[in-house]
Amino acid sequence: MKRSGETIEWGCQWDSGGLDIFDAMLRAVAEVAVSRKFPHRVVELLDAYLTETSPLAAKAVRAVNGFPVQEVVLREFQHALDRQGQRKESPAFRDLKEADLRRYLGAAKPDRSDPSDPSDPSATTEAPLRALIGLCQTVAFIARNLPAQPELQSEISNLKSAAPQPAERQPAS
Repeated sequence: MKRSGETIEWGCQWDSGGLDIFDAMLRAVAEVAVSRKFPHRVVELLDAYLTETSPLAAKAVRAVNGFPVQEVVLREFQHALDRQGQRKESPAFRDLKEADLRRYLGAAKPDRSDPSDPSDPSATTEAPLRALIGLCQTVAFIARNLPAQPELQSEISNLKSAAPQPAERQPAS
């Protein structure tokens, strides 16, 4: 449960690759290979592709037939990964970049508790979107509660201290 009281639910099939992606993303966030904002950014990018935002909109907005949802999700994920990567040479970043996201998205099934019509094509189209959004929300929630790793904190502070410092302002004479 989030601080706002909203309940986060996420699940996957054992052989879908979802647990591997979850593990890779959580390690990348924990080891600061990607920013802590990475899962939030992925959710923000993918949320725009969901058509069912309210019961009223569900009746008015329909999914587009033939929409390449997997390709869009993969590109948005890679875009966020490229932008939010902080230690791109680290094994955790490499593992996340090489995770088999396509297999996970292909295994995503429509949510059975979804009140929309099961024959509605939007349920199938949006299943990969909802699956990755749920995974990212779960990682973000867990990462927020991880203990700080002292060796990483000292490495980050070393990197910050090695960065060039801005010049001091000289008083006008």
